[in-house]
Amino acid sequence: MLNFIFSEVARRHAEGSDVQYSCKCSYLEIYREQIIDLLEPSSTNLQVREDVNCGIYVERLSEHTVWTASDAFHVLWKGLHQRHVGATQMNERSSRSHAVFTLTLEATSTTAGGVTASRL
Repeated sequence: MLNFIFSEVARRHAEGSDVQYSCKCSYLEIYREQIIDLLEPSSTNLQVREDVNCGIYVERLSEHTVWTASDAFHVLWKGLHQRHVGATQMNERSSRSHAVFTLTLEATSTTAGGVTASRL
């Protein structure tokens, strides 16, 4: 999926599109009813908030700008290494939490003056 997204952005850029793209990644873990930023592990006990303009979001969750699929995979791997795991009889590195990796792709049109944001 990440390869497709960045290939499509590169293809549209090569076509001379008047749209500029920016991509940001965040990665959180829900462990023992607490939200932890996997990209900034010292940020714990984060809170879910709702805003009329922003919608639902996690307060103080870090976002890392990425330019390529390789950058996004690096962020993903960085977060994976921070996850809470433990041994079970069936799996020695069993996950003990739920995790959410979010890639936000923002497209800005230079001619229309509008901004469209999509979350994947």
